[in-house]
Order: sequence, then structure tokens, then C-alpha cells
Amino acid sequence: MTKIATLLAAVGLAALTVPALAQDTENLPSAVMIEWVVANCDASTVPVMLLVMSQSVIDAAPDAKVEQLRQFMRDGTEQNYPDKAAACAELLGLIG
Repeated sequence: MTKIATLLAAVGLAALTVPALAQDTENLPSAVMIEWVVANCDASTVPVMLLVMSQSVIDAAPDAKVEQLRQFMRDGTEQNYPDKAAACAELLGLIG
């Protein structure tokens, strides 16, 4: 299993591009991943609608759950990639 497959399986990545699911907190792991990408990578290629949807999901979720997933994302990228550039390359490729 590739590093990204392992990380995403653990995070529980849901569908990334369905705007109708923006309020569904089952998409919180995906939203937190997008948030990490925006904070750590050149996210100029990430579709604006995806950014808006991700923020909506994060805003609707319980703060404690968001913080837990943020920490999980930080830990997962640190453990599975040699540096942020490698994580960014793979995650951005996945997004689009």
C-alpha cells in the first residue's frame, strides 16, 4: 500500500468533489486534509468550490473532532513523508 493510500485509509477520505455533501460531517476528514494542503502547499490548483465546501464542513463540525483530525493529519504526514513537499506533491495530485 502506498504512503498516501495508508494515510487516506486511516483518515477515512470521503468523496472530495460533491458540493451537495458540504454540510455532511462524514466528510470532515477530507475537509481537514484540504485545509492541511491549503496551509502547507501551493494550493492554487485546488478548485475554489472545494475550498468553500471544506470550510463549510469544518465550520459545522464539533471543535474537538476538528482538532483531533488536524492532529492526526499532521502526525500522518510527518510519519509517512520525508518532508512537506513530498506530502504536498502526492495530496495535490489526488485533489486534482
